[in-house]
Amino acid sequence: MRPPQTVYFKNSPVISVDSITVKPQYGDEFELVQEQDYVVRKFGVDLYYGYANDLITYTYTAGLAGENIKMFKLMILRAATREMQNMHDDVVGVKDLNTRNVAPLEVGFLEKELMAVKRYRRRRIA
Repeated sequence: MRPPQTVYFKNSPVISVDSITVKPQYGDEFELVQEQDYVVRKFGVDLYYGYANDLITYTYTAGLAGENIKMFKLMILRAATREMQNMHDDVVGVKDLNTRNVAPLEVGFLEKELMAVKRYRRRRIA
């Protein structure tokens, strides 16, 4: 058996691979079998089949799993709240009237928030 060729997908991480079809230069098109002809990895597949001049078509779903989406939505909502608090007319007017020298909130994502999501950052081989 030949060693696998790792194919890194453009969109990652990979949630599922629906199908991989091969169209040899000479012959009919056929579909590969998962765990026999290829193994799904987080950022692509290990392909055990394929020769020069084969046309290989991948159908896959990429993105984050549903459990992590809530965390990202909350982080974006908090950053948007800080932005709007600094720019909203009523708040700006109240800050100008009060002489407490209230500093505006930091805008954008906080360093602490960015560190919390650093492990989800896309790392791909270029």
